[in-house]
Amino acid sequence: MRMPKMPSLLAVLQGANCSLRSQLLTLRKPNSLSYTEAMIQGLVQLFLFQALGELLSKFALPFIPGPVLGLVLLLAFLALRGHVPASMDLVGSSILQHLGLLFIPASVGVVLYLPVLQANAWAITATLVLSVVATVAVTALVLKLLAQKDSPP
Repeated sequence: MRMPKMPSLLAVLQGANCSLRSQLLTLRKPNSLSYTEAMIQGLVQLFLFQALGELLSKFALPFIPGPVLGLVLLLAFLALRGHVPASMDLVGSSILQHLGLLFIPASVGVVLYLPVLQANAWAITATLVLSVVATVAVTALVLKLLAQKDSPP
């Protein structure tokens, strides 16, 4: 039995995101990075920002989680740079394609602690409802203040 011929990378990308496709085409030029090198470079850059966030959290701001500080540093870097580097965009796009897999550990945790969640169901429900109401109220207040600021006197 003969195996069917696998489609080329460009054929697979025909329906993919245009920017990702153009970046992959750019990566195939002789003087540019290969796909694997670009993925490794993007991962190293992302892990560097996470590590910087962890260090900052450990030594300067212990009340803010390290990954949050890493994301703030990454946001500042991207804002200063003005655009997302192709290697980071490639890694980010690849991670987003498999985002559903990241919910598996949370689902396992819910199943594992189901008896505890059932025992505290009323408290959890009340906390969730109150937090949603508070979030909506604060958002409405901020929007109202911003709308008054933009309106002419």
